[in-house]
Amino acid sequence: MPDPLIGLDSERASVQPGAEARITVTLTNTGTLVEGYQVQVLGPVAAWTRVEPPEVSVYPQQSASVALVFSPPSGTEAPAGTHRFRVVASSTLDPRFNAAAVGDLDVAKVVGLQAKVIPVTSTGRWRGRHTIHLTNWGNSTAQLRMTASDPDEALGFYLKPQTVSLPPGGRATVRLSA
Repeated sequence: MPDPLIGLDSERASVQPGAEARITVTLTNTGTLVEGYQVQVLGPVAAWTRVEPPEVSVYPQQSASVALVFSPPSGTEAPAGTHRFRVVASSTLDPRFNAAAVGDLDVAKVVGLQAKVIPVTSTGRWRGRHTIHLTNWGNSTAQLRMTASDPDEALGFYLKPQTVSLPPGGRATVRLSA
């Protein structure tokens, strides 16, 4: 019983979080018996990947195709960047006979920042103190440089810290004196 042959129609796919991308996997039975193959995806993208159908039967010297459907979730759970995955096709008769192929999935960067100033307004003889609460709802680290301005140029500002690094799902607080 020989190992199957496995091929990907593309070794790279790109997808936006919340959307879908597909790659077709072709399995070829090089043996002389009808063979069943179970297909699975391994790696960091496995949790967001469906194999349709997950198992196929292939006649001798014939091929069959399955689809890998990548659907990374929106939000912080699908980090932006390139993720390597491995597709494994194993014989249902004897799992020692298998084949694998590798590919890359490019997950697009999504920016999702929220800022909340507390209190919104202030009055005082010398200064008003505010807190800025920042949240990163995107899927990549956000590097922020904090600035404040007054269109009437009547106020001066002090921000601490002036730069903030927010990982996906991260929160930070910045102090503002006006």
